[in-house]
Amino acid sequence: MGRVQEAASTSAWLTCIFSDSHTISLEQLLAVLFSMPKQDGPVHLPFSFTGGFAFSTKTTGYILSSQGAFQMIAQIFVFPMVSRKFGSLRTFRAVALAYPLMYVMIPYLPLLPSPALQWAGVFVILVWKVTAQSLSYPSLAMMMAELAPSKSVLGSLNGGAAASASFARAIGPAVSGFIHTAGLRIGSSGLSWWACALVAILGAGESWFMREPEHAAASPAARPFDDEEAMLIDPDDSQQPTHSPTHTHTHPSAPSTLPPPPPLLLEGAPPARPLTPPGARADLLAVRRVAEKAQ
Repeated sequence: MGRVQEAASTSAWLTCIFSDSHTISLEQLLAVLFSMPKQDGPVHLPFSFTGGFAFSTKTTGYILSSQGAFQMIAQIFVFPMVSRKFGSLRTFRAVALAYPLMYVMIPYLPLLPSPALQWAGVFVILVWKVTAQSLSYPSLAMMMAELAPSKSVLGSLNGGAAASASFARAIGPAVSGFIHTAGLRIGSSGLSWWACALVAILGAGESWFMREPEHAAASPAARPFDDEEAMLIDPDDSQQPTHSPTHTHTHPSAPSTLPPPPPLLLEGAPPARPLTPPGARADLLAVRRVAEKAQ
C-alpha cells in the first residue's frame, strides 16, 4: 500500500470514529429532548434556555419507531440514485457537512412559537437524520472497501475500523450525557448538541483528506492484479503440460495399431498381479474347483 493510499485509509478510519461517536450521541440526546419539560423561565438567546418538547413516553416511542419507515425509503430509493450520480466520496462529504448544521438547529426547535411549527420541525429533523445516516454509512463502507488493495488488508482495515467504531459508540453517549448534565446546570440545554456539532466538524474536516482510488470507478477487469484469489492457480490447469506433445497425424476413423507400453517394474520387485473384478475372480475359483474334482 502506497503512502497516499495509506494516508487515505487512516483518514477513513478516523472519519469512521468521529461519525459513529456523534451519530450515536444523536440517538440519545434526541430521545432526551423529546421527554424534557418545556421552558418555564425566561429565554435568553442564543445560549441560555433549557426547554424540551415534553412529549409522553408513548408519543416519543411512535416518533422514534417512525424512523424505520423513513430510513427504508431513503436506503432503497434515495441512496442508489445519489451514490450513482455523485460517487461515494462526494456523497459522504456532503452529508458530513450537513450534520453540524442539524446539531446547531435541533435545540432551538422547542422554542418555536406554535405546536404545529414544533411538529413540522420534528418531522424535518427525522427525515434529515435518517437520510443522512442512509447516505453516510454505506458510502463510508464502500470507500473502505475501495481503499484496500487486497482482501487480506480489507479484513484488517474493516476489523480495526469496527473495533474503533465500537469504542466510539461506547464512550459517545457517556460523554454527551455528561456534557448535557453540565449544560443544564448552567442553564444551557444546547451545550451537548453544540459539542456534537464540533465532533461532526472534525469528522467532516477529516473526510477532505480521503482520496478515492483511481480504480474505484473502473470496471473490475481494470483493477490492479494484486488480489490473492487472482494469483491462485487452478489445480486442473497446473496438471496440464507446459509444452504440447507431438501428435502423429492419423485418420480419425483409423484404429490405433500400436500395442500399449509394458508396465515399468522396479528391479527385484514381483510382477504386478492383474486387476480382476470380484465377480470374475469368484467364477475363476469355481472353475478351478470343478477341474480339481474332475481330476
